[in-house]
Amino acid sequence: HKDSKKKKIAEYIERDATVNKRQREYRSSRKKRKKDRASTEKIPRVTNRKALKRDSNIKDKLQRSEWKTLRHDSKTDPQHNNKRTPKHDSKLEN
Repeated sequence: HKDSKKKKIAEYIERDATVNKRQREYRSSRKKRKKDRASTEKIPRVTNRKALKRDSNIKDKLQRSEWKTLRHDSKTDPQHNNKRTPKHDSKLEN
């Protein structure tokens, strides 16, 4: 009877150890995954509000200048500047 009890206790201890090991592995893998995600996405976290504002302003300026160049391109580029020509052509044909 005592032997069976000892056996049971040993089994419990073993099971406990495997569970703990599994949990440890799982936790470490989660940490690794988190790190990997952080390294791939690279989202700059700016707590400094002034810096945040400055960045957004720069972004706005960039977008504005891009938009300007886009508009400029559309004025100079004949492919983009043919919005009115088809109707005009049809009138000429008639």
